[in-house]
Amino acid sequence: MTRRHPAVREPAFPYAAQAIDSLRSWPALAPAHHDNGVVFTAEDREIVRFNGRGTAHLHLTRPVLDRLMDVLAKSVHLGLATEPGWVVISLEDSMDLHALLALVSVAIKANAEPPAEETVTDGMTSRG
Repeated sequence: MTRRHPAVREPAFPYAAQAIDSLRSWPALAPAHHDNGVVFTAEDREIVRFNGRGTAHLHLTRPVLDRLMDVLAKSVHLGLATEPGWVVISLEDSMDLHALLALVSVAIKANAEPPAEETVTDGMTSRG
């Protein structure tokens, strides 16, 4: 009698799984489990969330979205999230995966900068 080995199941959302695996090695990001998924933070700010459904929610910030939205909408499976400054990327193919990884770098930098309306000069904060 030949014994069958159980079939190895592929992840339901392989590109999301690849993104999570890749981002775990980024020194600027800290992973954590949250609700039904995984969240990555940089300096205690949420940068990207994975909900287990093959999508990533990415906090690009409002100024970055204002500059890049036209290009992003044409090049990735992207939609606006309900929270200001956040987008949802459907990870349907390797192009979406590579775009997400590149955009996470942008999001880390954008979230590390002070908001555009505030500047600090000689220890004084002004809004402009």
